[in-house]
Amino acid sequence: MLPGTSILGPAVPGRLDFNPLSIEPGQTDPDKSKALLLEAGYQPGKYRIDMAYVEDDPYDVDVAAARAKALELGGFKVTLHPQPDSDAFDAVISDPASPVNVRPGGWCPDWPTGASWFPRLTSHNPGYNTAYFHEKAVEDEIERIGRLPLDEQPEAWGALDKEIMTKYYPTIVTGYPGVAMLHGSRLGGVNFDNVASMPTWKDMHVEQ
Repeated sequence: MLPGTSILGPAVPGRLDFNPLSIEPGQTDPDKSKALLLEAGYQPGKYRIDMAYVEDDPYDVDVAAARAKALELGGFKVTLHPQPDSDAFDAVISDPASPVNVRPGGWCPDWPTGASWFPRLTSHNPGYNTAYFHEKAVEDEIERIGRLPLDEQPEAWGALDKEIMTKYYPTIVTGYPGVAMLHGSRLGGVNFDNVASMPTWKDMHVEQ
């Protein structure tokens, strides 16, 4: 997985290469975190983060514990909310009235364009916008970009991405998963389709 910085992934046209944080992507700085909390008026252990996890999934249990430990080192107070199964977990993170205020998630767009990202992730769209982020200026810009000629949209989506992440920072982008395709030496035409996010089945063949 590549460390993340922007909402748009590396293969999306118009994506800008920027870093909204003052540290290298994929790295953490607990002291800087504590300093920012103090700047915002919170003493260490006073800003509460509530996260859910699936208690019958050993992997999820370990991940939740690791996240809690890292956040506490950064000066947060972490409360974990165990859920009996994945259905209960999904219900909690999908409910804006639940006590959870940090929700994990991922996104795989249908097409490599900002039009498959921002209307779903950063507009008033319950079900995908799990940060419940809603800013009228962003909503208006999404609508404006959607009316632009297609050749002008990539650059505009990239600029909107940078504005959202540097001005509001509604989501913590941890990384972009990659794809590894292994195949035998007699199998040809195995290429990755960036649009369909799968191998190019129509080109695959067995070599004699």
